[in-house]
Amino acid sequence: DTSNPQWKMALRDPKILHSLTVDVGLIVLFVLQHSLMASDRVKHWTCNCFGVLQRTVYVFCTDLSLQLLMRYWQPVQDGPMLWNTNTEPWITWVPLICFILHFISWLIIFSIILIFDYAELMGVKQ
Repeated sequence: DTSNPQWKMALRDPKILHSLTVDVGLIVLFVLQHSLMASDRVKHWTCNCFGVLQRTVYVFCTDLSLQLLMRYWQPVQDGPMLWNTNTEPWITWVPLICFILHFISWLIIFSIILIFDYAELMGVKQ
């Protein structure tokens, strides 16, 4: 058997199971929000109710589900370690890679805003 015996014992701990259950539930909520609001039936309903603000309602609901995920996320501190970034070379490379990805993401966002009209991007201009 190649499974980790530390995780077998950890999954019997109610404290760890509670944290994992909350985290999985939050991820499912986020995924369901995206899937349901992307369906044709919900798009049609939100178009009928909110008109040109349909996209804005979608962005608001996505933001709300992401805020819930970040607010109620439960760290699993007593569980076995999945990875350790406190050793070289990871202690140097992980923050650097995260900074570079963060910077590139903001460049993409700003370039999109420059290419498209901001009001059109938010769904307000229509």
